[in-house]
Amino acid sequence: MILFSSSSNAQFIEDALRFSQPTAVFSPRVSALGFSYFGISDDAAAMIFNPAGLSLIRGYEINTGVDFTTVSNKTNYLNETKKTSDYEFYISNIQMTFPMSIPVSETEAINYTIGIGYYLDNDFDMGYRFSGFNTKNTFISQQAAEHSKWIYETWLTDEAYNTNIRNNMQQEGRISEEGGLHNFVCGAGIDVTDNLSLGASFIIKGGHYDYYRSFMESDSRNLYNTFEIDDIDNVIVSDILSQEIAGFTGSLGLMARINDNLRVGASIKFPTYNYIEEDYSSEYTVTYDSNEVAGVQKFNYSEHGSNNYSITTPFEFSLGTSGYYAGLTFSVSASYKNASHLKFDYDLEDQSIATANYFDNLNEDVDNNLTGVWTFGAGLEYKIPDFPIYIRASYTRITSPYDIDLTDASRQMIAGGLGIVCAKNFIIDASFRLNSYKQQQAVYGNLNEPSLYSYYIVNYSPVDYGLGIRYRF
Repeated sequence: MILFSSSSNAQFIEDALRFSQPTAVFSPRVSALGFSYFGISDDAAAMIFNPAGLSLIRGYEINTGVDFTTVSNKTNYLNETKKTSDYEFYISNIQMTFPMSIPVSETEAINYTIGIGYYLDNDFDMGYRFSGFNTKNTFISQQAAEHSKWIYETWLTDEAYNTNIRNNMQQEGRISEEGGLHNFVCGAGIDVTDNLSLGASFIIKGGHYDYYRSFMESDSRNLYNTFEIDDIDNVIVSDILSQEIAGFTGSLGLMARINDNLRVGASIKFPTYNYIEEDYSSEYTVTYDSNEVAGVQKFNYSEHGSNNYSITTPFEFSLGTSGYYAGLTFSVSASYKNASHLKFDYDLEDQSIATANYFDNLNEDVDNNLTGVWTFGAGLEYKIPDFPIYIRASYTRITSPYDIDLTDASRQMIAGGLGIVCAKNFIIDASFRLNSYKQQQAVYGNLNEPSLYSYYIVNYSPVDYGLGIRYRF
């Protein structure tokens, strides 16, 4: 999340991306198979990936699971490394299917399956910290260049926003993010011929996102000590953002069964409409060196506001295939969406002209900085002969949505798992998923003014452990 201090608006490109990049586990089996599951889509989770696959389910099914995630993040800022770790436990999915048929003659019927379910699409819980001694620029000088009101009101600059505090300051920060997007889905898959099925799904989303950041810039070496000129001790900034999110989307899918051992599927996921209501605030505390005239001087300043706006994500097109031979199912899948088609929208009657211009500029930044996102997945599922056990493994790669990004910015997931048939229609699924990716996060400033831009690199390495059951009757 980019720092939003001193801004009358708290929206950034990251806000749009947050709602368009699923991070959570859809079910333990799906977690083990990764995005390659799209080419299989033969259980209740199909309504999320390719709803046409629901027609393959000939019995009633209950599919539920839980997930335990351990998070290990490492930040690098000004050649200093900080590590944070955390864990979380949550219900990943609850899904049910109901097979139906419509008789068309005494010997023929049209078969279809309806599915309903819940899953956690985006898990926002995350935390990390950074610190370092900055010899190149300062937050104070960057905010002075922006003519931020708080920096003048706390006596850090003169009336012309001049400051001597331009480098050699200790900086440190801590970020905490919480929340998630809960999804309620219904779908149906129908056989239109013996070898072709069609499907559709509709998803309602709801959830919240909370962001907190504490940032301190201090004169740790007492380099600035001229009274009433630059005798700064430290600046502490606290940013808080709270968002309530509601949205909806849908998808259409088809699946062709070439023969009993080969199937091909495709789907179109429609743009997701997200409506956001948010409150944000920034609190500033500036402390100066103790002096004989006034002792320790401290000044406070605060800003707060609220917004409502919408974010629309792009279309997503997916294609996958799977084959079966001698107990082995192998699947490959791919999807594409153009992240530059993300769009912020607003109600002009509820916003000022300045806010409207801000959103227009933000959409221009989206168009200029984002690009197409590819997702690739390959996986396998093997039934061990003479044993009621399935072994699963997969690899998934999601390319970065930024046109120019870090070398290791693509998200990579290696996953595996087991399916144990405990009874004729009862299966226990277990999975693990290793994630690895990097992101560049701004401390302050932007690339439009490189000399006043400061950022850190975050290495994310979450590990997901899933456990679930599937019961058909």
